[in-house]
Amino acid sequence: MKLIHRCVSIALVLIVILSLCISIVVFLPDVIKAEQDGDYSFTVSDGNATITAYTGDGGVITIPSTLGGYPVTTIGTSAFSLGYSITSLTIPNSVTTLEYEAFSGCTSLTSVVIPGSVTSIWRGTFMGCPSLTSVTLSEGVRSIPDQMFYGCHALTSVTIPSTVELIGEYAFLECSSLTTLTIPEGVTSILPFAFQYSGLTSLTIPGTVESVGWYEFTDCSALTSLTFSEGFKSIGPQEPFSGCTSLTTVNIPSSLTSISAYGFQGCPSLTSINVDEDNPAYTSIDGVLYDKAATELILCPWAMKSATIPASVTSIGEYAFGECKALTSITFLGLEAPTNVGPGWISSTPAEIRGHAYTASNFPPPGGVWNGLTMGDYISEKSGSPTGLVVDPGNNQVTLRWNAPLNTGGAEIDHYIIYMNGTDVAHVEGTMKTITGLTNGVSYDFAVAAHTVAGTGTMGESVSATPRAPLTLVLPPNAPTDLTATPGDGQVQLLWTAPNDDGGSPITGYNLSWALTVGGPYTSSVVDGTSYLHEGLENGRTYYYKVAAINAMGESEMTEVASATPLATIQLPSAPNKLDASVNDGTVSLTWTSPADGSQISSYKIYRGTSPATIGLLTSISGTSFLDTNVLSNQTYYYQVSAVSAAGEGERSADVSVTVPASSDNGQDHSRPFLDTLEGQVAIVGLIAVAGVGAVTYAVWRRRRP
Repeated sequence: MKLIHRCVSIALVLIVILSLCISIVVFLPDVIKAEQDGDYSFTVSDGNATITAYTGDGGVITIPSTLGGYPVTTIGTSAFSLGYSITSLTIPNSVTTLEYEAFSGCTSLTSVVIPGSVTSIWRGTFMGCPSLTSVTLSEGVRSIPDQMFYGCHALTSVTIPSTVELIGEYAFLECSSLTTLTIPEGVTSILPFAFQYSGLTSLTIPGTVESVGWYEFTDCSALTSLTFSEGFKSIGPQEPFSGCTSLTTVNIPSSLTSISAYGFQGCPSLTSINVDEDNPAYTSIDGVLYDKAATELILCPWAMKSATIPASVTSIGEYAFGECKALTSITFLGLEAPTNVGPGWISSTPAEIRGHAYTASNFPPPGGVWNGLTMGDYISEKSGSPTGLVVDPGNNQVTLRWNAPLNTGGAEIDHYIIYMNGTDVAHVEGTMKTITGLTNGVSYDFAVAAHTVAGTGTMGESVSATPRAPLTLVLPPNAPTDLTATPGDGQVQLLWTAPNDDGGSPITGYNLSWALTVGGPYTSSVVDGTSYLHEGLENGRTYYYKVAAINAMGESEMTEVASATPLATIQLPSAPNKLDASVNDGTVSLTWTSPADGSQISSYKIYRGTSPATIGLLTSISGTSFLDTNVLSNQTYYYQVSAVSAAGEGERSADVSVTVPASSDNGQDHSRPFLDTLEGQVAIVGLIAVAGVGAVTYAVWRRRRP
C-alpha cells in the first residue's frame, strides 16, 4: 500500500508539473520565434527581426530591410561570422544595432557602409577581416567599440563621423595599412591600446579629447608627426606613445598643461618638442621641453646627440635624458650648477657622454663627476664672429642684417655689439638693427661681434655703406578742401583748406576762379595762402567760386563750387537830437528831434529815473514828444531817449533832468499814496507821514479792473 501511495503521489506531482508547463506554453506571449527567409535565419521580438545567421553563397550582399514582413533592426551576435565568401556589405537604414562579432572572420570582405541609423555597435564587429580596405561610418553612429577593426590588416580608409564620441579598446589594433585617419572634433575618449600596431604616419588629436595616457598609440612604429589641437590638456600617467619608433616631432598647444615623465618614453627618433608660445605651463628651447620660466628641464628628445642647457635652469626632472642613447654631450651655460636633479636623469645614456661648463662655473673640472655625469672639456671662452653681414643704405640711416656665428663657443649669445668706424654704437639681442642720424653722401664702415657670458667674441668682417636720400616721385597735388564763401557788404570772404597731399612738392599758390553763373565762364587769378577777400562786388548778385592748388608739377583738380550773395549792411540809428524837458502844471514835457543819420525810425524808447544810476525804460512811443503826468512834487527826474529802426535800437541820448516844483501838485493829494508805472512794474508813491506822525504800517489793496 505504501508503494501504491508513493506511486500515486509521484504521479500527481508529475501531473501538476505537466499542467504548469502546458500553462506556460499556452499563456507565454509570442516574444521570440525563429524563422527563415531566403538566405537569412532570424528571430522576431516585439515585431522586429534580428538576423541570427547567413546561409547564402556570399559575394556582394545587400542585407534586406525586412524579413518575413518584419523590419530588420538588429544584426545578431556572429550572424555573418566566418562568412568567408562575402566581399561587400550594404546594411539597410532599418538596422539600429550590430551585436558582438556580427561580421568577424569575413576574410574576403573588402568594403562596408554603416548607415547613420546604427546607434549601437557591440564589441568585435569586424574583427579578423584581413581583406577589409574601406569602411564608412555615417552620421549618427556614436561609438567605435572595443576590437571593432582588430586585425583588419588591409584597412586603409575609415570615415569617422562627427557624431562619434568614443573609440574603444583595441578598436584599430593591428590595422597596419591604416596610415592616415581624421579623428573629428566631438570624440571625447580614446581607450587604451585603441591604435596599437596601427600604420598611422601622422596624427592630430582633437581638443575634445582632453587626455591620453594609457598606451592608446603604443607601437605605432610608422608615426612620425604628432599634433595636439587646442583644448587638449594632459599626457600621462603612463606611456601613450611608447614604441612609436619613428616619431620625430611633437607639437604642443597652449591648452596642454600636464605631461608626465613617461609621456614620450619609448620614442627613440624624437628630435623636437614644439610648444605654443601662449602655453602657460611649458616652453621649448631647441626642441627640449622646459617649464614656462625655463627653470626646470623636463624632457630631452631621445634622438638628440647634444643638448645645451640655458643658464636659467636650476632643476632637471627625473628621466629627463633617460634613454637618450645618441646623446654624447650636455653643455651647461650657467655659472651655477642646477641644484635639483631628479633620479635617472641620464639613465641609459652612452658611457662616453660628457658634460661641459665654463671655467668660471662651480661645476667640477674636466674628469670630475657631477650627479653621475663625467665632466669633459671646458666651454671655449669666446664666440666666433657673426657671418653674412649686409648693410642696406637709406635716407640718413642704414639697416644691418647678419647671421649668428657658426661657433658660439658652446655659450648662449646674450647680445651683439655693432661697431661703426671702429666705435661701439649699439647693443642688440636680434640679428638686425637700423642705425639712424647719419649724413647722406658720407661713407661709413660697420662690423658686428657676438657677446656671451665669456665676453665679446671676434669681430666680423667690415662692410661699408653710404646713406642717400630716396628719389621722390613728384605729382600734382590733391585738390584743396572745405571751400567756403561768406557774403558781406559788396564783398565775399573765401576760405579753404590746403590739400592733404602736396604730391611731393610744396604748394606754390592757388588758382582762384569766379563767375556770375555756376557754369561760367570763370575768371581766374593766382593767390597766396588759403583765404581771399573778393571786394567791389554788386550787392544782391550771386557769385560762384572754385579753387585749385598749384605745385611744381602743375595744378590740382578744382574744388566743388561755393557761392555767396553780397548784401548791404543795415546800421543802427544814432541817438535822437536836442532832447528837452520842461515842467507845466505838474507834468513834465519832453521834446526831441530825429537822428541826424536819416534812419527810418519806427519808434522811440523813453527812459526815466530819479538819478542817473536808476534810469530805466518808461515807455515806447512813435512821435518826437512825450508828456509825463505821473510825477511828484519836489522830485528831480532824469530822462533819456533812443531811436528804434529795422536794424534794432540805437544808442540813447544824453540824459536831461528836471525838478517838479512843490506848488505843481497836478491835483494830487500827496497825503495819500498813488500808483506809478515803470517798465511793467507798479510803484506805490507818496507813503509819507501825516501831521508829523510817521506811518507804522501800510495796507495795500489790489483788484482786477472789470
